[in-house]
Amino acid sequence: MKKPILRIRPFLLMGAAILVFSCSKDDDNGSTETQVSQNELNTVLQTDEISGIADDVIRDVIDNGYTAKSSGNETCYVADWMETGYSIAFDNCKEGGKNLNGSLSVVFKEEGGSYAYTVTYDELTVGDIELRGTRTIVFGGEENSLVMDVTSDLSLTMGDGKVISEKGVKRIALIIGADSSRVTVDGDWVVGIDSNTYTVSIPKVLETQIGCEYVGKGNMTLGKNGLEVFVDFGDGSCDDVAELEYPDGTKETISLKE
Repeated sequence: MKKPILRIRPFLLMGAAILVFSCSKDDDNGSTETQVSQNELNTVLQTDEISGIADDVIRDVIDNGYTAKSSGNETCYVADWMETGYSIAFDNCKEGGKNLNGSLSVVFKEEGGSYAYTVTYDELTVGDIELRGTRTIVFGGEENSLVMDVTSDLSLTMGDGKVISEKGVKRIALIIGADSSRVTVDGDWVVGIDSNTYTVSIPKVLETQIGCEYVGKGNMTLGKNGLEVFVDFGDGSCDDVAELEYPDGTKETISLKE
């Protein structure tokens, strides 16, 4: 059991790189069906950061390399090992500066040289955010790249009562170059924010240079309750600018900065 976990461990470090796709935690409650706001676009982009908080807990268990069938941080949680994974139960404990309650379970799988795990969040509260649902991550890549295929079916309840859901598939890659490295995102997924539904597809892969805070390259088609907007993130320059194009041909330049 321990061997495949340790082989998966290097890929989990990609979690930190994924955070370059996060910009804002607030959506615009005053937006209408005729436009997409800066904050709405940022919220669609940042759901990985929220669920990534729980991924930190998973990394912590793997980093500790527990060998007993039931082990854990006495001040925080108990990890019960199974043949194919483990479960973690929290009881109002603190880990990484966050209070945790609830539970999660992780099931590992190895097939054809690829490694994967599925996480099930059972009313897991991290700080003031509650997570429910599942996320499956399949790891791959070549010599100069690390790739994660992520299938999510998550519901996130924020401290202010806002509910954010995400369902769909993303391919997230960390590509290491001689002079610079970058993170790319591709896929199709649906984000729900309270009563609004956003469908996302990526005609041209999104790309962010490591060290840059914003998506700098690629295109996104973003549908909001029937309104479809084309989002152009630029030519690769490190800036906070994106251009929206509406169905009538109207274009709007927005900043991704908080």
